[in-house]
Amino acid sequence: YSDTPYCIEYGFATSDESEVRRGEGINYTVPPKRYGTNIQQPDGESTKEIGEPVNCKRRPRFLSCPEQPTFATNDSNLTIESRARNAHRDRITSELVFLGYASPTLPVRVDQRVTTRALSLDLSAIFPAQAKAEWLDSWSFDTLALSDEKIFTHIYNMFEDLGLFSPKLVEPQVLRRLLDLLAAQYNANPYHNFKHAADVTHTVYRLISICFRELSSHERLALMLAALGHDVQHPGRTNAYLVQTKDPLAVTYNDLSVLENMHASSLFRLLLDHPEANVLRNLQESEWRAVRKMVVSMVLHTDMSKHFDTVAQLDKLVDELEGTGGAGAELERQQLLDLVLHAADISNPCKPCELGDKWAHRVFEEFFSQGDLERSCGLPVSPNMERTSTSKARAQVGFIEVIVAPLWANVARLFPETRGLFEKLLANHSHWIDLCKEEIFENVEKSNDEKLEDLVGCPNFERHVMRALVEILPCALQSLWAICT
Repeated sequence: YSDTPYCIEYGFATSDESEVRRGEGINYTVPPKRYGTNIQQPDGESTKEIGEPVNCKRRPRFLSCPEQPTFATNDSNLTIESRARNAHRDRITSELVFLGYASPTLPVRVDQRVTTRALSLDLSAIFPAQAKAEWLDSWSFDTLALSDEKIFTHIYNMFEDLGLFSPKLVEPQVLRRLLDLLAAQYNANPYHNFKHAADVTHTVYRLISICFRELSSHERLALMLAALGHDVQHPGRTNAYLVQTKDPLAVTYNDLSVLENMHASSLFRLLLDHPEANVLRNLQESEWRAVRKMVVSMVLHTDMSKHFDTVAQLDKLVDELEGTGGAGAELERQQLLDLVLHAADISNPCKPCELGDKWAHRVFEEFFSQGDLERSCGLPVSPNMERTSTSKARAQVGFIEVIVAPLWANVARLFPETRGLFEKLLANHSHWIDLCKEEIFENVEKSNDEKLEDLVGCPNFERHVMRALVEILPCALQSLWAICT
């Protein structure tokens, strides 16, 4: 039904039980929102009631793909539906027994909507770890400090809060099996590991909850699935390295978005090879293909080679919004989904400093490992991957200024609910600037003894000092300018 789209003003949530929209002669039923009466905003900000427009005047419009049309049912159809529910119940019971989560005599009742209250099964056996629910509403959510079992429970809570448990969508035991397999499929890299995937998944969940409540259930499912599998089987090496070394993956995918193509392919191969873990198995054929198309597009869009095109598109959209007050500014739904996952994937500098530092040091550990391998193979060492000479602080400042800030500045202007994240980004930028200054002062202090005497006698002394100042001064000025503006 994407051929008959209709435009809705972004940021409007309805409190009605259901809302029927008409388009091209077909009645589409938009399911009710299930986020409760009060919506929690980040960091204790004010809440908004459902039904209240949220920043409608200066928000982009985006094309909406309606849900599947609903039809009236008669008695015969109800009989068919009851049979289908019985078959669905029997299948869940047999799978729970097979996976060891239930006994053969455990009664399992499947209602129209599957939640922890609608399922008569022991979910504590499927997700045994206890998890603090309030952590889900915090940007300080730290997957590095959690066991896999606790991460599984948190992800279950995210899926439940987004309304993704249903006989027509996802079943809890299927999600659990998928998480088991994904955790095993991710390699033990310092950065690109399962906990990174869980961190990105939580960020996507928070963005959906705060900014994008009107996404359809299929779009929410596609976003969460793409976040979980966007780096599966990552080898801990960059695309450039795989292409340069003629790695079989690069040959397979013709040097184009090598890792991203592999991630998307591996994710769907896992779903198809393991029906008991296929969270898309309850979808109709047309729905399955639509969700697959969304997931593949999002995963491929995490390729950093597409980053600057994305920033350019957002720059244009922001200019249109500021020039016309929002009239005519539209964001395609797939573009929005791609943006959400990509922004979440590079969001570590937008988190609290302590958490951002943890992930930054893990990135450099993975980079230095590749640099060591490149040196041992006689290859030129890639930028920021030389263990002995790379300044982590300067590299992080450059990453924030060149990559993260241009994207997240536009995101914050398009979706004001995310401005808190951009403020944290500025704080992290100042933090790394301070570390740059400390590195310069430490180098000067080390030269106060014999090295300083040798350096002062060197005709290049002034050049060394000026070069250090030239390297740090622009960063400090840009930080000051960002804070002032």
